[in-house]
Amino acid sequence: MNETDEGGVSAAMRGVFSALWSSLTRRRTVKFGVNEGFLIQGALAMVGYGVFFAVYDPGGLAPLIGVAILALGAYLLGLFLALHGNPNAAGVVALLMPLQVAFVFSWALSREAGVHLMLLAGASAVFTALSSEWKGIRTIVVVANVAVFATIQTFATLDKAWYRLPDHVLHLLFLTNAIAAAILLYLYAGAVQSRSDRAQQLATLALKHAGDLAETDALTGLANRRPAMARLEELSRPGRRKYCLALLDFDHFKRLNDEYGHSCGDQVLSVVGREINKSVRQADMIARWGGEEFLILLPDTRLGDATRLMERVRRSVDESEIFCGQHNHHVTVSIGVIEGTGDGQSQEAIKRADAALYEAKDAGRNQVRSHAAPV
Repeated sequence: MNETDEGGVSAAMRGVFSALWSSLTRRRTVKFGVNEGFLIQGALAMVGYGVFFAVYDPGGLAPLIGVAILALGAYLLGLFLALHGNPNAAGVVALLMPLQVAFVFSWALSREAGVHLMLLAGASAVFTALSSEWKGIRTIVVVANVAVFATIQTFATLDKAWYRLPDHVLHLLFLTNAIAAAILLYLYAGAVQSRSDRAQQLATLALKHAGDLAETDALTGLANRRPAMARLEELSRPGRRKYCLALLDFDHFKRLNDEYGHSCGDQVLSVVGREINKSVRQADMIARWGGEEFLILLPDTRLGDATRLMERVRRSVDESEIFCGQHNHHVTVSIGVIEGTGDGQSQEAIKRADAALYEAKDAGRNQVRSHAAPV
Protein backbone atom coordinates (compact mmCIF):
# COMPACT_ATOMS: atom_id res chain seq x y z
CA MET A 1 0.00 0.00 0.00
CA ASN A 2 1.49 3.37 -0.99
CA GLU A 3 1.64 6.50 1.20
CA THR A 4 -1.33 8.05 -0.55
CA ASP A 5 -3.51 5.01 0.22
CA GLU A 6 -2.31 4.92 3.82
CA GLY A 7 -3.15 8.60 4.25
CA GLY A 8 -6.59 8.04 2.80
CA VAL A 9 -7.30 5.11 5.13
CA SER A 10 -6.04 7.11 8.11
CA ALA A 11 -8.25 10.04 7.22
CA ALA A 12 -11.22 7.73 6.77
CA MET A 13 -10.66 6.11 10.18
CA ARG A 14 -10.41 9.52 11.83
CA GLY A 15 -13.65 10.49 10.14
CA VAL A 16 -15.39 7.35 11.42
CA PHE A 17 -14.25 7.88 15.02
CA SER A 18 -15.12 11.56 14.81
CA ALA A 19 -18.63 10.71 13.60
CA LEU A 20 -19.10 8.13 16.36
CA TRP A 21 -17.97 10.57 19.06
CA SER A 22 -20.19 13.33 17.69
CA SER A 23 -23.16 10.95 17.61
CA LEU A 24 -22.51 9.99 21.23
CA THR A 25 -21.98 13.47 22.64
CA ARG A 26 -24.13 15.83 20.58
CA ARG A 27 -27.26 17.26 22.14
CA ARG A 28 -30.52 15.78 21.00
CA THR A 29 -34.03 17.09 21.09
CA VAL A 30 -35.10 14.04 23.14
CA LYS A 31 -34.77 14.78 26.83
CA PHE A 32 -32.47 12.31 28.59
CA GLY A 33 -32.02 13.63 32.13
CA VAL A 34 -29.12 12.23 34.10
CA ASN A 35 -28.95 12.77 37.83
CA GLU A 36 -25.52 14.31 38.43
CA GLY A 37 -25.74 13.06 42.01
CA PHE A 38 -25.76 9.49 40.72
CA LEU A 39 -22.47 10.07 38.93
CA ILE A 40 -20.96 11.83 41.96
CA GLN A 41 -21.84 9.00 44.33
CA GLY A 42 -20.34 6.51 41.86
CA ALA A 43 -17.12 8.52 41.73
CA LEU A 44 -16.97 8.73 45.54
CA ALA A 45 -17.56 5.00 45.81
CA MET A 46 -14.63 4.33 43.47
CA VAL A 47 -12.41 6.60 45.57
CA GLY A 48 -13.43 4.67 48.68
CA TYR A 49 -12.80 1.27 47.11
CA GLY A 50 -9.48 2.40 45.65
CA VAL A 51 -8.25 3.75 48.98
CA PHE A 52 -9.35 0.60 50.80
CA PHE A 53 -7.62 -1.72 48.31
CA ALA A 54 -4.44 0.39 48.31
CA VAL A 55 -4.25 0.45 52.10
CA TYR A 56 -5.17 -3.18 52.64
CA ASP A 57 -2.99 -4.91 50.00
CA PRO A 58 -1.75 -2.73 47.14
CA GLY A 59 0.10 -5.63 45.53
CA GLY A 60 -2.54 -8.35 45.72
CA LEU A 61 -5.44 -6.03 44.93
CA ALA A 62 -3.66 -4.07 42.19
CA PRO A 63 -6.10 -5.24 39.47
CA LEU A 64 -9.06 -3.97 41.47
CA ILE A 65 -7.25 -0.70 42.17
CA GLY A 66 -6.84 -0.33 38.42
CA VAL A 67 -10.54 -1.02 37.88
CA ALA A 68 -11.47 1.54 40.51
CA ILE A 69 -9.23 4.17 38.89
CA LEU A 70 -10.68 3.48 35.45
CA ALA A 71 -14.21 3.60 36.81
CA LEU A 72 -13.46 6.86 38.65
CA GLY A 73 -12.23 8.38 35.41
CA ALA A 74 -15.35 7.21 33.62
CA TYR A 75 -17.64 8.68 36.31
CA LEU A 76 -15.80 12.01 36.19
CA LEU A 77 -16.06 12.03 32.40
CA GLY A 78 -19.79 11.31 32.69
CA LEU A 79 -20.19 14.16 35.18
CA PHE A 80 -18.27 16.49 32.87
CA LEU A 81 -20.50 15.54 29.95
CA ALA A 82 -23.66 15.95 32.03
CA LEU A 83 -22.66 19.41 33.22
CA HIS A 84 -21.75 20.48 29.68
CA GLY A 85 -25.03 19.55 28.06
CA ASN A 86 -24.33 16.02 26.80
CA PRO A 87 -26.90 13.91 28.66
CA ASN A 88 -26.79 10.96 26.25
CA ALA A 89 -23.09 10.27 26.77
CA ALA A 90 -23.40 10.87 30.52
CA GLY A 91 -26.31 8.43 30.61
CA VAL A 92 -24.20 5.68 29.04
CA VAL A 93 -21.65 6.07 31.84
CA ALA A 94 -24.22 6.31 34.62
CA LEU A 95 -26.02 3.15 33.53
CA LEU A 96 -23.16 0.88 32.48
CA MET A 97 -20.45 1.53 35.06
CA PRO A 98 -22.30 0.19 38.15
CA LEU A 99 -23.01 -3.08 36.34
CA GLN A 100 -19.39 -3.58 35.33
CA VAL A 101 -17.91 -2.58 38.69
CA ALA A 102 -20.31 -4.76 40.65
CA PHE A 103 -19.63 -7.73 38.36
CA VAL A 104 -15.81 -7.45 38.54
CA PHE A 105 -15.57 -6.69 42.27
CA SER A 106 -18.06 -9.39 43.24
CA TRP A 107 -16.32 -12.11 41.23
CA ALA A 108 -12.99 -11.02 42.70
CA LEU A 109 -14.09 -10.83 46.35
CA SER A 110 -17.28 -12.95 46.31
CA ARG A 111 -20.84 -11.97 47.06
CA GLU A 112 -19.94 -11.81 50.75
CA ALA A 113 -18.40 -8.37 50.14
CA GLY A 114 -21.86 -7.03 49.28
CA VAL A 115 -20.71 -4.87 46.36
CA HIS A 116 -23.64 -6.10 44.28
CA LEU A 117 -26.07 -4.57 46.78
CA MET A 118 -25.42 -1.26 45.04
CA LEU A 119 -27.27 -2.63 42.02
CA LEU A 120 -30.50 -2.42 44.00
CA ALA A 121 -29.94 1.30 44.41
CA GLY A 122 -28.90 1.57 40.76
CA ALA A 123 -32.15 -0.05 39.59
CA SER A 124 -34.19 2.49 41.55
CA ALA A 125 -32.00 5.35 40.31
CA VAL A 126 -33.08 4.55 36.76
CA PHE A 127 -36.40 6.26 37.44
CA THR A 128 -34.71 9.51 38.41
CA ALA A 129 -31.87 9.31 35.86
CA LEU A 130 -34.01 8.67 32.79
CA SER A 131 -36.95 10.70 31.58
CA SER A 132 -40.35 9.15 30.90
CA GLU A 133 -39.70 9.05 27.13
CA TRP A 134 -37.12 6.30 27.76
CA LYS A 135 -39.46 3.68 29.24
CA GLY A 136 -37.94 0.93 27.10
CA ILE A 137 -34.39 1.77 28.23
CA ARG A 138 -35.60 1.90 31.84
CA THR A 139 -36.95 -1.62 31.53
CA ILE A 140 -33.73 -2.93 29.96
CA VAL A 141 -31.57 -1.37 32.68
CA VAL A 142 -33.76 -2.71 35.48
CA VAL A 143 -33.74 -6.21 33.97
CA ALA A 144 -29.94 -6.05 33.52
CA ASN A 145 -29.46 -4.97 37.13
CA VAL A 146 -31.67 -7.78 38.41
CA ALA A 147 -29.97 -10.35 36.15
CA VAL A 148 -26.45 -9.34 37.22
CA PHE A 149 -27.52 -9.21 40.87
CA ALA A 150 -29.06 -12.71 40.66
CA THR A 151 -26.00 -14.08 38.86
CA ILE A 152 -23.62 -12.72 41.49
CA GLN A 153 -25.83 -13.87 44.35
CA THR A 154 -26.04 -17.37 42.86
CA PHE A 155 -22.56 -18.03 41.50
CA ALA A 156 -20.08 -15.58 43.04
CA THR A 157 -19.51 -17.73 46.09
CA LEU A 158 -16.63 -17.42 48.50
CA ASP A 159 -14.86 -20.53 47.22
CA LYS A 160 -14.65 -19.02 43.71
CA ALA A 161 -13.17 -15.67 44.78
CA TRP A 162 -9.65 -15.12 43.42
CA TYR A 163 -8.73 -12.92 46.37
CA ARG A 164 -9.68 -14.24 49.81
CA LEU A 165 -10.38 -11.56 52.38
CA PRO A 166 -10.70 -12.47 56.07
CA ASP A 167 -14.24 -13.01 57.29
CA HIS A 168 -14.26 -9.93 59.51
CA VAL A 169 -13.14 -7.72 56.60
CA LEU A 170 -15.81 -9.23 54.36
CA HIS A 171 -18.43 -8.61 57.05
CA LEU A 172 -17.30 -4.99 57.37
CA LEU A 173 -17.44 -4.52 53.60
CA PHE A 174 -20.88 -6.11 53.44
CA LEU A 175 -22.17 -3.90 56.27
CA THR A 176 -20.73 -0.77 54.64
CA ASN A 177 -22.23 -1.61 51.25
CA ALA A 178 -25.58 -2.55 52.77
CA ILE A 179 -25.82 0.75 54.68
CA ALA A 180 -24.75 2.73 51.61
CA ALA A 181 -27.29 0.92 49.44
CA ALA A 182 -30.06 1.55 51.98
CA ILE A 183 -29.18 5.26 52.20
CA LEU A 184 -29.18 5.57 48.42
CA LEU A 185 -32.51 3.77 48.17
CA TYR A 186 -34.05 6.25 50.60
CA LEU A 187 -32.45 9.19 48.76
CA TYR A 188 -33.74 8.01 45.40
CA ALA A 189 -37.18 7.36 46.87
CA GLY A 190 -37.10 10.91 48.23
CA ALA A 191 -36.05 12.21 44.81
CA VAL A 192 -38.95 10.38 43.15
CA GLN A 193 -41.36 11.79 45.75
CA SER A 194 -39.90 15.27 45.28
CA ARG A 195 -40.38 15.02 41.53
CA SER A 196 -43.93 13.81 42.04
CA ASP A 197 -44.69 16.72 44.38
CA ARG A 198 -43.10 19.17 41.98
CA ALA A 199 -45.09 17.75 39.07
CA GLN A 200 -48.29 18.09 41.10
CA GLN A 201 -47.43 21.69 41.98
CA LEU A 202 -46.71 22.49 38.34
CA ALA A 203 -49.99 20.87 37.30
CA THR A 204 -51.86 22.92 39.90
CA LEU A 205 -50.13 26.12 38.77
CA ALA A 206 -50.84 25.29 35.13
CA LEU A 207 -54.50 24.69 35.92
CA LYS A 208 -54.70 27.95 37.84
CA HIS A 209 -52.91 29.79 35.05
CA ALA A 210 -55.30 28.32 32.49
CA GLY A 211 -58.21 29.46 34.65
CA ASP A 212 -56.71 32.93 34.97
CA LEU A 213 -56.22 33.15 31.22
CA ALA A 214 -59.82 32.12 30.65
CA GLU A 215 -61.00 34.94 32.92
CA THR A 216 -58.50 37.65 31.93
CA ASP A 217 -58.57 40.08 29.04
CA ALA A 218 -55.30 39.61 27.18
CA LEU A 219 -54.99 43.26 26.12
CA THR A 220 -55.63 45.08 29.39
CA GLY A 221 -54.88 42.38 31.96
CA LEU A 222 -58.26 43.10 33.57
CA ALA A 223 -61.05 40.63 34.17
CA ASN A 224 -63.10 39.75 31.12
CA ARG A 225 -66.86 39.35 30.72
CA ARG A 226 -67.06 35.90 32.31
CA PRO A 227 -65.89 36.64 35.90
CA ALA A 228 -67.58 40.06 35.80
CA MET A 229 -70.91 38.43 35.01
CA ALA A 230 -70.41 35.87 37.79
CA ARG A 231 -69.67 38.67 40.27
CA LEU A 232 -72.68 40.69 39.11
CA GLU A 233 -74.99 37.70 39.55
CA GLU A 234 -73.59 37.23 43.05
CA LEU A 235 -74.25 40.88 43.94
CA SER A 236 -77.75 40.67 42.43
CA ARG A 237 -78.87 37.71 44.52
CA PRO A 238 -81.99 38.34 46.64
CA GLY A 239 -81.13 39.42 50.15
CA ARG A 240 -77.81 41.02 49.23
CA ARG A 241 -77.05 44.63 50.06
CA LYS A 242 -77.30 47.31 47.40
CA TYR A 243 -74.45 47.82 44.96
CA CYS A 244 -73.64 50.13 42.08
CA LEU A 245 -72.74 49.27 38.51
CA ALA A 246 -71.04 51.52 35.96
CA LEU A 247 -70.56 51.15 32.23
CA LEU A 248 -67.76 53.23 30.70
CA ASP A 249 -67.37 53.78 26.98
CA PHE A 250 -64.78 55.79 25.02
CA ASP A 251 -66.01 58.74 22.98
CA HIS A 252 -65.30 58.66 19.24
CA PHE A 253 -63.02 55.67 19.64
CA LYS A 254 -63.62 54.50 16.08
CA ARG A 255 -62.21 57.78 14.82
CA LEU A 256 -58.96 57.13 16.75
CA ASN A 257 -58.69 53.61 15.33
CA ASP A 258 -59.35 54.79 11.78
CA GLU A 259 -56.84 57.65 11.94
CA TYR A 260 -53.99 56.08 13.92
CA GLY A 261 -54.57 52.35 13.60
CA HIS A 262 -55.77 49.62 15.93
CA SER A 263 -52.37 49.32 17.63
CA CYS A 264 -52.76 52.85 19.02
CA GLY A 265 -56.35 52.06 19.95
CA ASP A 266 -55.17 49.01 21.86
CA GLN A 267 -52.50 51.07 23.60
CA VAL A 268 -55.11 53.62 24.71
CA LEU A 269 -57.40 50.87 26.03
CA SER A 270 -54.55 49.28 27.96
CA VAL A 271 -53.34 52.54 29.55
CA VAL A 272 -56.82 53.78 30.47
CA GLY A 273 -57.73 50.36 31.86
CA ARG A 274 -54.75 50.48 34.21
CA GLU A 275 -55.58 54.04 35.28
CA ILE A 276 -59.18 53.12 36.07
CA ASN A 277 -58.00 50.11 38.02
CA LYS A 278 -55.84 52.41 40.15
CA SER A 279 -58.78 54.73 40.82
CA VAL A 280 -61.24 52.17 42.19
CA ARG A 281 -61.15 50.46 45.56
CA GLN A 282 -59.70 47.02 46.23
CA ALA A 283 -63.18 45.61 46.81
CA ASP A 284 -64.40 46.95 43.46
CA MET A 285 -64.12 45.03 40.21
CA ILE A 286 -63.28 46.42 36.79
CA ALA A 287 -63.61 44.32 33.65
CA ARG A 288 -63.35 44.83 29.94
CA TRP A 289 -66.92 44.32 28.90
CA GLY A 290 -66.30 44.28 25.17
CA GLY A 291 -64.72 46.47 22.52
CA GLU A 292 -64.03 49.83 24.14
CA GLU A 293 -66.44 49.33 27.04
CA PHE A 294 -65.49 48.72 30.67
CA LEU A 295 -67.80 47.50 33.41
CA ILE A 296 -67.18 48.52 37.02
CA LEU A 297 -68.86 46.84 40.00
CA LEU A 298 -68.91 48.67 43.32
CA PRO A 299 -70.32 46.54 46.16
CA ASP A 300 -71.83 48.16 49.27
CA THR A 301 -71.71 51.58 47.66
CA ARG A 302 -74.29 54.36 47.63
CA LEU A 303 -75.23 55.89 44.31
CA GLY A 304 -73.88 59.31 45.28
CA ASP A 305 -70.50 57.89 46.24
CA ALA A 306 -70.34 55.82 43.06
CA THR A 307 -71.22 58.82 40.93
CA ARG A 308 -68.49 60.94 42.53
CA LEU A 309 -65.96 58.13 42.02
CA MET A 310 -66.88 57.79 38.35
CA GLU A 311 -66.63 61.56 37.94
CA ARG A 312 -63.05 61.35 39.23
CA VAL A 313 -62.36 58.56 36.75
CA ARG A 314 -63.84 60.62 33.90
CA ARG A 315 -61.81 63.67 34.87
CA SER A 316 -58.62 61.62 35.18
CA VAL A 317 -59.03 60.25 31.65
CA ASP A 318 -59.92 63.69 30.28
CA GLU A 319 -56.79 65.26 31.79
CA SER A 320 -54.38 62.55 30.65
CA GLU A 321 -52.27 62.40 27.49
CA ILE A 322 -51.47 58.99 26.06
CA PHE A 323 -48.40 58.67 23.88
CA CYS A 324 -48.58 56.26 20.96
CA GLY A 325 -47.24 56.21 17.44
CA GLN A 326 -45.25 59.44 17.85
CA HIS A 327 -48.44 61.22 18.91
CA ASN A 328 -50.04 62.31 22.18
CA HIS A 329 -53.66 61.24 22.23
CA HIS A 330 -56.40 62.94 24.20
CA VAL A 331 -59.44 60.74 24.82
CA THR A 332 -62.64 61.15 26.79
CA VAL A 333 -65.14 58.70 28.19
CA SER A 334 -68.84 58.66 28.95
CA ILE A 335 -70.07 56.74 31.99
CA GLY A 336 -73.47 55.47 33.07
CA VAL A 337 -73.94 54.56 36.74
CA ILE A 338 -76.91 52.79 38.29
CA GLU A 339 -77.86 51.60 41.73
CA GLY A 340 -78.45 47.86 41.75
CA THR A 341 -80.80 45.90 43.95
CA GLY A 342 -80.81 42.38 45.29
CA ASP A 343 -83.64 41.18 43.11
CA GLY A 344 -81.75 38.64 41.02
CA GLN A 345 -82.14 40.75 37.88
CA SER A 346 -78.52 41.06 36.76
CA GLN A 347 -79.41 41.47 33.09
CA GLU A 348 -81.87 44.21 33.95
CA ALA A 349 -79.11 46.03 35.87
CA ILE A 350 -76.89 45.95 32.77
CA LYS A 351 -79.73 47.35 30.62
CA ARG A 352 -80.26 50.19 33.07
CA ALA A 353 -76.53 51.01 33.15
CA ASP A 354 -76.48 50.94 29.34
CA ALA A 355 -79.39 53.36 29.24
CA ALA A 356 -77.56 55.72 31.63
CA LEU A 357 -74.47 55.47 29.44
CA TYR A 358 -76.37 56.43 26.29
CA GLU A 359 -77.96 59.30 28.17
CA ALA A 360 -74.43 60.61 28.85
CA LYS A 361 -73.60 60.16 25.15
CA ASP A 362 -76.73 61.99 24.04
CA ALA A 363 -75.97 64.83 26.44
CA GLY A 364 -72.73 65.59 24.63
CA ARG A 365 -70.31 62.86 25.78
CA ASN A 366 -67.48 63.16 28.34
CA GLN A 367 -70.10 63.05 31.09
CA VAL A 368 -71.40 60.85 33.90
CA ARG A 369 -75.10 60.05 34.21
CA SER A 370 -76.63 58.10 37.11
CA HIS A 371 -79.93 56.35 37.69
CA ALA A 372 -81.33 55.43 41.10
CA ALA A 373 -82.78 52.02 41.78
CA PRO A 374 -86.41 51.67 40.65
CA VAL A 375 -88.92 51.95 43.43
